[in-house]
Amino acid sequence: DVVVVVGPASVVLLLLAGEPWVGVAANAASCLGVRELVSRLRVRNRAETAKESTGLTSEVLQGIRALRAQPTALTLVLFCALGSSVYGASTVLFIPISEKLGTGTGGYGYLLAGQAAGGVLVGGLVNRLGASGRLALVIVASMWVLSLPIALPAFSSNHPEAFVMPLVAGGGTIVVDVLAN
Repeated sequence: DVVVVVGPASVVLLLLAGEPWVGVAANAASCLGVRELVSRLRVRNRAETAKESTGLTSEVLQGIRALRAQPTALTLVLFCALGSSVYGASTVLFIPISEKLGTGTGGYGYLLAGQAAGGVLVGGLVNRLGASGRLALVIVASMWVLSLPIALPAFSSNHPEAFVMPLVAGGGTIVVDVLAN
């Protein structure tokens, strides 16, 4: 979840640097860093894992069967998938929105930063929301809060209004990510 905040914030900083190659180089460096981290991951019990592993397709099907047997887990996984899809779509939709607003690449960075800032602002409330007796309602409402504001800037030519919407959506993103995980 840290990436949801750090990624867009770093995009804004890179855009302020003004050179596109800086962003490409930083992205390449981050990919190499992730590769290094992943290469250090180790399986706890290699013998047991090796005996049970029957191939990727079999393992995916086994996971699907396990989720079908646990409707609550399936629902939470679907919420996470939908939330991630909306977040991913928003990062693409912010490009034409920033063009429509006439803010160019800087506007794109500000939209992403607004989304990240919304997550930071709501982050402190997530534990309280999670303690509510109506967790399902909180997650469904957060999906609406996450999804609807992403579309609204497409219908607005007002800069402040367009930049507030990702802020709201970012709050919904963090609530869904934390509570559905």
